Amino acid sequence: MGLFHHRNDNTTTDVLSAASTAIASATTAASSATATLFDGIRCGNYDTTEPLTGSMGYHTLITIIAGACTAAALVLCGVLALTHILKFRWPDEQKQLVRIIWAPAVIAIFSFFGVWFYGAAGYVKPIGEWYECFALVPIFYLFIHYATPNGPVSTHPFNKLPVTAASYSVDLSSLNAQTFISVINILSTIFCLLALLHAHKYLKPCIGPYKPMLKLLCLKLIVGLDIIQSLIFSILANNGEIKPTAKLNLPDLLIGTQDFMLCIECFLIAVLFLFPFSAARYSTRNFEA
Repeated sequence: MGLFHHRNDNTTTDVLSAASTAIASATTAASSATATLFDGIRCGNYDTTEPLTGSMGYHTLITIIAGACTAAALVLCGVLALTHILKFRWPDEQKQLVRIIWAPAVIAIFSFFGVWFYGAAGYVKPIGEWYECFALVPIFYLFIHYATPNGPVSTHPFNKLPVTAASYSVDLSSLNAQTFISVINILSTIFCLLALLHAHKYLKPCIGPYKPMLKLLCLKLIVGLDIIQSLIFSILANNGEIKPTAKLNLPDLLIGTQDFMLCIECFLIAVLFLFPFSAARYSTRNFEA
């Protein structure tokens, strides 16, 4: 019995030791990841090259321009959302529009942080991309509301809606991981748009007057541009075409430039949103009509 207890104690000690080692390793890994994140967020000097203009480096210049575009996109989206809130006469429809309207501003904000702090770009930019996915749900509800505006969802407009399927064949043997992800994103976006175009074709008699496809295309344009840019930069980097210069380092080219371009595009799309997402239809005169 004494021998049995002795072996049991040794086994328990080994298990506890292994568990302690595993916990210590996990803690170290978590600490390392956290340190990497905060190193990226910590304000540092990314202008490690020669000044681009005067005494201003490339990183400082694009940060200022990206910040201005982000602020402008935020103001435009906020004003447009406010016009809907002030004319909130059709809540089931307008609450979906307000959720969609904020997409350019949200994506621009997190892209701006990617420009400002290169090290944090990989952590913050996916949050903006997540909001684009979130905004697709209101688009779906908006389509349903347009098709069945007078109560419970009827199946009649959807009876003849076909099931859309597609397949793709791509040689991925020569692509690196980033390019592979970009290709998958492009194919999934194409598939999504084809399915929605199919749906629009059959639902057009019900939802055509509301111009829903224009709303959807404005939303998908943001992510479509980002995916295409990422693919182009990935292919160029994979082929060694992107090289640092005296005024631009690799983070400037591979991280800063992409997010900088996206901030400008979000501002332009926020301007474009003013037309298909206008609240003019919900004015008192039009509403009563």
